[in-house]
Amino acid sequence: MPRKDFECERGVKQGDPLLPLIFVFTAGLLQSISNKACQQGLLGIPIPGTDIENFPIIQSVDDTLLFMQADAKQLFCLLKLFYTPLP
Repeated sequence: MPRKDFECERGVKQGDPLLPLIFVFTAGLLQSISNKACQQGLLGIPIPGTDIENFPIIQSVDDTLLFMQADAKQLFCLLKLFYTPLP
């Protein structure tokens, strides 16, 4: 599943004005992928009574926490989601 590594020749630097926009796009994409996987039954909500429309993800400047059930199958599904190209 993992693909060939690639060298990042040019990227954004700390303080780049595009960084907040890139973070918002990627954070929104991660949230929508997680929500869709939860709706399809690939990921389960770890906290009973939590709204299924918003999978529990906490994001800050350089950290992302996904709250999941302690299940190897769900972890494998999440890793597969990260390595699957978007249509």
